[in-house]
Amino acid sequence: PPYRMSRGIKTVDGLWREWTIGLCGGPSIQALDIKWGSRWRAGRRSELQWYSLRLEAIKEIRRYAQARRTSEEAAMWELSLQQ
Repeated sequence: PPYRMSRGIKTVDGLWREWTIGLCGGPSIQALDIKWGSRWRAGRRSELQWYSLRLEAIKEIRRYAQARRTSEEAAMWELSLQQ
């Protein structure tokens, strides 16, 4: 599917929302990964770069949640406050 990740997101909660829920009725990145694997971004260098950068932020949220034994959403909000 021709999905283009948002270039306007500047916050942790915006990034999390696009990754887990989706924006403006669009699919979430998580759902695209489950359904299409890497094929949805294959051959589009700019999407590969955006995906890689955002994936690092998502991994950090998950690491933070695990280290503090809290939910990923709670971790996202805590990191958002530190932003």
